[in-house]
Amino acid sequence: MPAARGVTFRPNAAPCAALVLGLALILAAAAQAQDASPSPAPSASASAQPLDPAVLKRAKDWFHRVQTGTIDRTQLSDDLSARLGPDNVAALAKQTGDLGDPTTFAFAREIQTDVETTYIFRLTFASGQALSWALTIDTTGKITKLTLRPG
Repeated sequence: MPAARGVTFRPNAAPCAALVLGLALILAAAAQAQDASPSPAPSASASAQPLDPAVLKRAKDWFHRVQTGTIDRTQLSDDLSARLGPDNVAALAKQTGDLGDPTTFAFAREIQTDVETTYIFRLTFASGQALSWALTIDTTGKITKLTLRPG
């Protein structure tokens, strides 16, 4: 699946095939609706500074929000909010909620551009499933992209 601005989900097909099918259908429209303009080139891919605890708290909070369908649209960019419709939120909650709470939620790296910063985390679950969760925040503090993929 091509990279999409906004909501992206790339799960491991073996442990959660139903999740793949459902989210692929839900998020296909978001991928097609993405802005075709190129993103600014990222700076160094790994941050030398420790992660701000507020960012970790926000990343955990947003993973929980996706799992429970309790989206706070005031924290989202207008573009992401528009593409994350009520049906998508409900489907994401149903499908990610089955994973349960992560047993680990570890910061992996930070990627910065002139207009946004992406924070990437490695999550593992009691089932043994491992995922990468990324939260992208623009310079105004709005979330512009949420990404969940195998990893």
